[in-house]
Amino acid sequence: MSGSGRDPWGKVAQRYEEAYGPKTASPCWRRAQALAETTSGRVLDLACGAGFELSLFRDGVGIDSSPGMLAAARQRAPDAALVLGDMRQLPFQPHSFSAAYSCFALIHLTKRELSDLLGDLQRVLLPGATVKSMFFAGTGEKDTGFSDLEPSLTAHYSYYQEDELVALFEDAGFSLSVEDDILHEPRMSISCLCVSAFKPAD
Repeated sequence: MSGSGRDPWGKVAQRYEEAYGPKTASPCWRRAQALAETTSGRVLDLACGAGFELSLFRDGVGIDSSPGMLAAARQRAPDAALVLGDMRQLPFQPHSFSAAYSCFALIHLTKRELSDLLGDLQRVLLPGATVKSMFFAGTGEKDTGFSDLEPSLTAHYSYYQEDELVALFEDAGFSLSVEDDILHEPRMSISCLCVSAFKPAD
């Protein structure tokens, strides 16, 4: 993820819904609600962005590389712990979290980076932990402009088939199920795959 100038992601932090519609209509929202209702321990929100879903977790920890995004997250989730950092290098102790969550953030990793991250998640999650994450359906990888809101911001996108995601998660030691869904935005609708993964209890 890159862009000219400092913190290009922060420049769109307060304008997400303007461009993409209400977050409560996203496939992410209802899955974050379900995770919040069934998890009593700490939840790690990977690339938490402006903190929409992070605000749902009673004991949430958000990590993001954008100071501007974290500033917006502080407004929406004042009780959450916020960490300025790169999710590709998780700065947490082993067995720190009961669950992990990510709303269309892991699509910005290369497929090799996702594989490495899933291995690191095994380290920081407690036995029996749940992972909820959403991906764009398709094939291949590309770098392209992220949004008309900030022309300087380019982002990497990885697209997945179901069997590809299953292989990546299972290779990292997770069991999982995958659901098809649609992400509806004002200017387009995007086919997506929603993963529910589980770290073995023992």
